[in-house]
Amino acid sequence: MINSVHLYQFRNDECVALGKSLVTVSKKIDWTMLAAQALPNNIEKYTLGLEANNGRLNTVFETKNVIAADNVFNNAARSLKYLLQAFKLHPDKAKRMAAEYIIQLIKSEGWNMHNESYPVQNAKASRFLVNCRKNKKAVDAIVLLGIDEFIAIEEKALEELNNALKSRQVKGSNQTAEESSKDLRTKLDYAIEVFFKFVEVQVVISRNPLFAEMVKEINVIIDNIHTSIAHRHKHTNDVTIDQTLQN
Repeated sequence: MINSVHLYQFRNDECVALGKSLVTVSKKIDWTMLAAQALPNNIEKYTLGLEANNGRLNTVFETKNVIAADNVFNNAARSLKYLLQAFKLHPDKAKRMAAEYIIQLIKSEGWNMHNESYPVQNAKASRFLVNCRKNKKAVDAIVLLGIDEFIAIEEKALEELNNALKSRQVKGSNQTAEESSKDLRTKLDYAIEVFFKFVEVQVVISRNPLFAEMVKEINVIIDNIHTSIAHRHKHTNDVTIDQTLQN
């Protein structure tokens, strides 16, 4: 008979390893003759699905607070606008004209772009900042006003906001992958349990010696995974003891 196994003790990667091994072992039997092709097929399908989702979960990036990043960007943009409006009162006409030119650049994209959606706001802000760096008249105006640092602050804030939005998208994908993994894991566990019961019944009622050999191979696979789990637990306990002694 197949050794006792509690699949809930297996991590996803260990369950994937078990599923792959069972698929390999099952190929020795002609399942179509038994009208049971769905048994190994289900194990293979859910194993591959779980493995793919595990890969997605392992590429998770830390999600930043989009609202906080947007606030920083808005404050940076607002500070620049206030500064430019103050320069419009400057006694030096050249500086007043320089400030007005930058103000018109902002208005060409939208003075209140912060009211737009993130994609629209960020696209408009990006175009404005590119103009600040590549438009010669804008470059000269920024140098004359000495506001390069404020432009740089807004550029950095926009970069951080874009990074936060990307992280949120990754997190959203990760949540979907995590929910899918839970479902796949449940289905894989059930498929394995049904497979084991079927094989054990075939050992009793079938004259095919391949099923008895399959049970032996399955038991070796299970024992190897149990050994791996035991080593993992021992390592965890050793680390805990070391940390306790250090404290």
